[in-house]
Formats: sequence, structure tokens, C-alpha cells
Amino acid sequence: MFVVWLLISLVYAGAVVPGVLFVAGERHWLVIALHALAAVLAVLLAFSNRRERLSKYFITYSWALLVFVLALASFRYFFAMNANLEYVQRIAEHGGIIDLAKDTASERGLVFRQFGGYILAGLVGLILSNLASWKQWRRPPSDLWAFPLALIGGIACTLALPNGFFVNGIPALAFFAMLPLFIIIEKLDLSSAWRYGMLWAFTFLLLSNYWLATFSLVSLQVAVGIYSAYYFLLIPLLVSIKYLGKSWRFVLWALALLCFDYMRTLGFLGYPWNLLAHSQYQNPVVLQIAEITGVWGIAGFVFLVNAGIAQLIFWRSAVNKKVWVLPVGLILILCAGVLGFGYHRLATSQSRSGQDAIRIALIQQNTDPRQADYAFTFSILKALSLEAAATKPDLIVWGETAFVPNIRRWGEAGSEGGYSSLVKDFLGFLQDMGIALLTGNDDYSIELDEQGKELERNHYNAAVLFDEKGQRMATYHKRRLVPFTEYFPYGRLFPGVERTLEAYGVTFWEPGIEPAVFQHKGLKFATPICFEDIFPSEVRESVLQGAAMIINLTNDYWSLNPVQAEQHFAASVFRAVENRVPLVRAAVSGKTAVVDPDGQVLAALPEFTRDFLVADVQYSQAAQQNTIYTRFGDWLPIVCMLLLLMAVARWALSWRSG
Repeated sequence: MFVVWLLISLVYAGAVVPGVLFVAGERHWLVIALHALAAVLAVLLAFSNRRERLSKYFITYSWALLVFVLALASFRYFFAMNANLEYVQRIAEHGGIIDLAKDTASERGLVFRQFGGYILAGLVGLILSNLASWKQWRRPPSDLWAFPLALIGGIACTLALPNGFFVNGIPALAFFAMLPLFIIIEKLDLSSAWRYGMLWAFTFLLLSNYWLATFSLVSLQVAVGIYSAYYFLLIPLLVSIKYLGKSWRFVLWALALLCFDYMRTLGFLGYPWNLLAHSQYQNPVVLQIAEITGVWGIAGFVFLVNAGIAQLIFWRSAVNKKVWVLPVGLILILCAGVLGFGYHRLATSQSRSGQDAIRIALIQQNTDPRQADYAFTFSILKALSLEAAATKPDLIVWGETAFVPNIRRWGEAGSEGGYSSLVKDFLGFLQDMGIALLTGNDDYSIELDEQGKELERNHYNAAVLFDEKGQRMATYHKRRLVPFTEYFPYGRLFPGVERTLEAYGVTFWEPGIEPAVFQHKGLKFATPICFEDIFPSEVRESVLQGAAMIINLTNDYWSLNPVQAEQHFAASVFRAVENRVPLVRAAVSGKTAVVDPDGQVLAALPEFTRDFLVADVQYSQAAQQNTIYTRFGDWLPIVCMLLLLMAVARWALSWRSG
């Protein structure tokens, strides 16, 4: 073993020397120092008479060092993928004149040159240190199988959803993608399962949200860091469940994961993006159960199949094969129920077809509103709208903040300077066109003191409906704002965080207070803005108030990535089936589409193209019947939480009674 530990020392030292002397570009002195420390520790272990006792601490250190380097390299690589993009980081901070990189290929190559040696040294060092300790443990160390298995699991969950290799994802993979995590939880003790479970979560979060590197230098790191904390709490819960009952643990695992996904929708940090259930967005048969359970029924279906298969793997060598009856039976019953209901509802969908129809023109201008060339953007919007007007639509829809200048402010009588001229041109265009328009815009409200003097103006991300004469008919203020980039409610508690966000060009909005339902030509519709359409409860509230259609205004231009646009669209499709209303999406750029109440895409524009889409959308206003989900909301995760509590209480009573 003496020779092996000296070899480990040489491996880590071999990564340090080229890192100091030969690697071009920025030198990562912290990484160099940590690898030098690993080399020194390996030498000390080689000469130590307590080598066997101390080796486990070295293995933990080498594991953490490898994960740290992989994370750092991944963040740098994904940012390098966007090296050519002219977007927020350049425009907001540097007026669009800074060159952060020559091109994406050279930047990605630099990442490999900077970190490749460290990653290779980390892998070799981890393997050798585990092999050196094999004699002591008398069994294969978990690092040799759990490390790659955690990576495979995170990659599998990513591939099931829209991703960089398969834009529509691999939906069938979702029913097997959780197996690596369940194996890790079953086979390892709490501390090891926690460690590798977090590696699985980190891999999944990083790969599925990589497009966030487009937005700024820190957005991907912040998002992955925050939501990794959620999984930090989930993993020990999943480990604990395996002790609650050997026969039913797979059911409890599925219930816990379903509840976890539901918790991700709550609070200021709510982010129900890339739920594994979203992988089924193009599977209309599976989608139909959402009218009863919401997206949570599909989530439970996916999780239970995964957990049931895992249970069969754990019991594969059982002498009494009767133990297979429970997982196999539940999986078969669940599949029969979900698929049978889905086929039945699709077969009878014609009887639910809309009694009315409205012709809607959706404008996808494919321009960047943040570049402040508002006159140019308006000229594009005007040209596309006039072309679409030839089809005689009842309503024209522009995307989120498609027209940026505040119409209320600059359209007031007597308003001069600023954007008043452009807003007056906009209002004149509406009057000349003679067609109702729904558009995203900046809006505000004024707070007055007791004497009627203005105290403060609250600015909102808004959707505004204008009639055929150009008169403002209704306004909706976005209620669910994007954390940190649109809204930070804790500025008084953490003023430093607020100042940092503002330094990065963040403009804060105020959240709207209540849902709004617009009405035009007999149609009542809701207008969720941006990622509000991925929150089930937000849309459900509007449907309860009478909305017979969902018209989402969004702007996914900033990502310039079809994966981000498709992930957003995948999450939104469920709202149509949950409430049995059509979903219409108008994107500044991204996924402009029309989805029927069965969740099937009727028409769509290619992402990041300049075009318009005209569709006759059927709806049922008078005969609208709320679904079970619309009436009772998120009842399924609440029931699942109660079942979990009952299982814990039962285990506690049995443990207390001996």
C-alpha cells in the first residue's frame, strides 16, 4: 500500500505542475492549492502507521475535491457555450460593447485545457485511494459504483425532459430514470446516500438548467445552489422511508417525491420547472388524468413505476416470489387505470369540442426588448400585425413586454418627451387597424398620501387589452414574479443582496394582487405572464373565475435556446388538460403555439423565427364545466402528505411498543 499512496501523491502533483506552468488563461489558485494539499496528504499517509484509519478521511476529501472541480468546470463550460451571445450581461453592464470571449469553440476548448488534468487526476486518485482501502473494508467501496451511478441517474432524468440532445426529451426514459437514486438510497447508509444523492441532484439541476448561463455570469450557479438545498432536505427523508416498511417503501418513496414536487411550487422561491412529469407533455393518453389529479397524478404515476421497478430489483433474489405480487400488481393496476382513462377521454373528446370559436393572431416578433431600440421593435410588430390583419382576426396578441414603453405614462394627455411620441404612434396604429389587441407592457399605480400627493409609483409587469378603437379595456398585473430577477421581497433584511442584484441590471417589479379575467366578444380568458403558466394553482384560480381560455404572454428570447423554450412549453401544456380549456401562447420569441383542451398541439411556430400564427380556437364559454382538479385544486399532494404522516405515526407506535 506504501507504493499506491506514493502513486496517488504523484497523480495529484502531476495535475498541479501543468496547472501552474503551462495552462493558458486564468489560473485557479484555489484548485491548485487543494490538489497540492491532496498530494501532501497522500505522502503523509504513505508513511503513517495509522493509514487504514485515516484513509477514509482522505477518500472523503478526494471525493469532495473531484465534485468541486467538476462543478467549477461545468459552470465555466456552460457559460462558454454562450460566449457569442449579445445579451443581458453585456448590454446591462457594458452597453453591449464588451467582448467576453472570442467565440464559443475556443472558450470551451480553454475549459478542457484548464480543468481536464484536474478531473483526470481526481478520478484516478479517487479510484486508487478506494482500492488501497479495499482490504480494510473487505468489500468493494461505494465510490467505485455509487459515483458513476449518481451521475448516470442525473443524466437520465435530464434526457427524459427536453434537453440539448433531444429537444422533445425521451419520455419513456422517465419511467426508469429514478432507478439509480433508489439503488443508492437502498444500498448505502445515511451519510453515503446523502452524499451521492446530492451528487445526483446537482447533476440533474445543472444539466437540466444549463441554459441559465445565458442570462448572466451567476444565474446558473445561484439557481443550482438554491434548489440543491431543497434536495439536501429530501434525500434523508427518502433514506428514512426505507426503514418504515420493507413491503410498502416503494409506495412511500413515490408519495414523498410527489409531495416534494408540489412543495417546489410554493413560496417566493417556487420553481416547478423540469418536474419529471413534464416529460409526458407529448403523451396525450397519459395527460388526460390531469383533469382529476392535476400534474401531480402524472408525477405519482412516473414515480410509482420507477419505485416499483426498483423494489423488484431489490427482491430479485427472494426465495418466495409472492413478494413480487404487490409491486407488480400496483404497477399494472396503475398503468391500466391511467392508460384506460386516457384512451377513453380522447375517444370522447369530440363530444367536448367547443361550441364557439374565436380567430386569434399570435405575433412572434423575435426581437430583444431589452436592447432598447423600441422604435425598431414596434416597426416589426406593426408589420407582422398588419399582415396578420388581412386574415380578419378577432384578436391580435403580442408577447410579454413586446411593447416596452409604459403606455399609461406616455399616453396621458399632455405627456411630452421621452417615449410619448412612440406611444402616440402605437395608439394611432391601433385605431387605424381596428382590431382588438392584447399586449405585454410596463404598467404602474400611484400611492397617494392623505393630502393627495404622490408618495410612490409601483411598477408592474402587465398584460393590457385594447379594443378596436384603441381604448384600454382591462389590465392584469403579473402576480408570480421570477425570484431575484423580477422580485426580491427581503431587501430590508438583506440590503447587500438587493444592491448586488441591482448592480447586475435587475429591475424589480411589484407583484399583482389578484387574478384578472378579460372579456372580448363573449370570450372570457386569463392572461398568465411569463412562467406563471407553469404554476397549476395560478391558472386554476382564473378558470374558477370564468376563464374559458388561457392566453399566455411570454418572452423566452433572452435564452436564445430552444431547450429552454421547449421546457417552458412542456410545463404549460398541463394547464390545458387540468382545466379542459384551450391554451394559447404568444411569445416574443420561444414557443408560440395553440393547444387544445386535450393537451394536443394544434399549431405552433418554430422557435426564434419572425412570423405570426393565425388560428380559429374553439372554446366553450356557456357550457363550461369545471374539472375535478379545477374545483378541488391540489388535493392529491395533500392526501399524499397525510398518508406519509400516517405511515410515520404507525412506525413510531410499533417502535414504541417494541
